[in-house]
Amino acid sequence: MAEIKERTLKVLQALSQATEPARPSQIGEIIGEKPIDVGRFLAELLKTGLVEKTGEEQNLWTVTEKGTEYLSNLGNQPVSQPHVTGPVPQPPETISTVPSQTDLFRSIGENLGVGAKKSDVRLDALIYYIQRTANLDDLGSVWNALTEMGVANDVKKRWVKIYAQTIPGKRIPEELKEKLEIGQETDKVKSEAGEIQPKPKRFSVISGEIMGDPEGDYNFKEALQYVAQQRGASPDDAGSMALALSKMGPEMLTTILAAMTPLISKEKEGGSTLEMIQTLKELGLLGKTSEGGSSLLDQVAKLTELGLLKKPGEGEGSETIRALETQIKELSESLKKQEMDTMRNAVVALSNQLGDLRKEMSEQGKLEGRYGLMQQAMTSIDNQLTGIRTDAKPFVMGMTSGGGGESRQRSPEEKAAIVKGLKGAVARERKARALEDELLFGGKPQG
Repeated sequence: MAEIKERTLKVLQALSQATEPARPSQIGEIIGEKPIDVGRFLAELLKTGLVEKTGEEQNLWTVTEKGTEYLSNLGNQPVSQPHVTGPVPQPPETISTVPSQTDLFRSIGENLGVGAKKSDVRLDALIYYIQRTANLDDLGSVWNALTEMGVANDVKKRWVKIYAQTIPGKRIPEELKEKLEIGQETDKVKSEAGEIQPKPKRFSVISGEIMGDPEGDYNFKEALQYVAQQRGASPDDAGSMALALSKMGPEMLTTILAAMTPLISKEKEGGSTLEMIQTLKELGLLGKTSEGGSSLLDQVAKLTELGLLKKPGEGEGSETIRALETQIKELSESLKKQEMDTMRNAVVALSNQLGDLRKEMSEQGKLEGRYGLMQQAMTSIDNQLTGIRTDAKPFVMGMTSGGGGESRQRSPEEKAAIVKGLKGAVARERKARALEDELLFGGKPQG
């Protein structure tokens, strides 16, 4: 038997499963075919003897034994399911979930770069500690947990501020608000009081000008050195000058430049030289070398040479700069002259004092020699008079003393007074000689 077409076979299979004779419309509903097409397929099957029509008027059809055998030979293949055109299946709905507070807190930390540096505490460790010890509904508790984990103050402030905005209707406690809003002012006060070290300041160099910038690439010393090299200074000179000026700090440098404005302005409004000198003295620029003042004056001169004291719009040949250079030179010469005058007066006074000392030492030397001879003579006479008759001693003593008649014998108290006076004269002479050596030759006094 010739093979039956697929669509015709579907009609046969559907009809074989019917429990009673069926109309073409019923079969068409089962396999998804039109009744007219089903009738045509049944007519083809009728020619092969696989189906038969049981009622002419009712148009009912049924499978014959031959048709049942045919289907059995096909392996009892199941009837193919009709192709039913239905609605396009919709993809499963995605259920939107609200992120938890932990997820929000972690997301904020990631966006702020928490834990990005090797030296920082890992973000996972921070989140774990907060979950275990803090209440994410309590901002104060979160702040304390971050503090215990060693998170930097500025990072904590930004983190907690943004997290507070994600909690609807949540008010920041007053105590925490003070830390968030007034913390920077408090740190500044503590820094001025010396309780904490001030935060290092950063600077940027824009068109040759040093500008304060929290995100700048340079500290103050590096910015000064960079600008100095831009103005033509050698690396060594720029480095030494930047080091000296960086110790003064940007505030001190600003004060110096502001105070020197009357010196470099074109219009001197009643500013006398004495007033300018007084201003520089107050800034320590006219101090002696030992006081550290001349070094600052040298730095100002270097700044002038490099053009760092130029006003905006002034060129290399500015009259203001030339006037400033002239006044700095005059002030320097005035200082040297004052120091020389002071030294000259000191030398004259010292010379006068040495003259007086020499005169006094000469007189004391004569006095010492006279008393020394008298002591020796008295000792010799006393020794020679030993063993002479008692009644002859007054006569001999009178002769040796240069006088006539009787000579009075000195008492032990008088001799002791003479000896004491001689010793005092000798001590004064030694002291005067030691002082002379110290003043003239820089020797150490002999004790």
